[in-house]
Amino acid sequence: MQREKHRTISEPKHLPKEKKNGTFLIEITKKQREEGATKQQIILPCIPMGATEINSRVGVWRDDQQWTYFLGGHPVYSHRADDRRMFRLVTAQLIESGGCRQVDIIRTFGVPKRNVIRAVNKLRQEGVEGFFKPRPARQGGTVLTPPVLAKAQSLLDEHHSRSEVAKELGVKYDTLRKAINDGRLKEPTHLQFQPNHPVIR
Repeated sequence: MQREKHRTISEPKHLPKEKKNGTFLIEITKKQREEGATKQQIILPCIPMGATEINSRVGVWRDDQQWTYFLGGHPVYSHRADDRRMFRLVTAQLIESGGCRQVDIIRTFGVPKRNVIRAVNKLRQEGVEGFFKPRPARQGGTVLTPPVLAKAQSLLDEHHSRSEVAKELGVKYDTLRKAINDGRLKEPTHLQFQPNHPVIR
């Protein structure tokens, strides 16, 4: 009897492989595993327990000492609870990087919209350094020191106008006006009432 030649038939690659326990295991390629892991990360909760949700991806954990920001479950920023400059910087960076929107920051922290817009513009125009530049010294009441006030009062007593006094002392007109209004300087009356002149009613 002529023996029949047995042919080896290879299994199609797409068929599931049988495991030892009789069940089938579907082969998953490396690319599929990576794609699956990425999709799974998207649907997993990203906000740590106890943190305040800014949006579905970003949260902040706060106590009396420290604020820590999380992006996708990972800590990305941290600053002292009373550090307002770092708060403005961090929230501006979250917005600029696409982590959240301006409305998310406004809603979560209750800050005015103009403050959020100002912080974002500062980051875009001046960078991180812009949040830590020393503030210029305020020009105000300290300009009118006692010697300057004495000189101003002397000039006013001589019936010099406000503009003339301000120019002579090198101070702003509004600064001099405020000093007169709040009583630090007294402006004499220029026109004295004359009994011989009729009173206009």
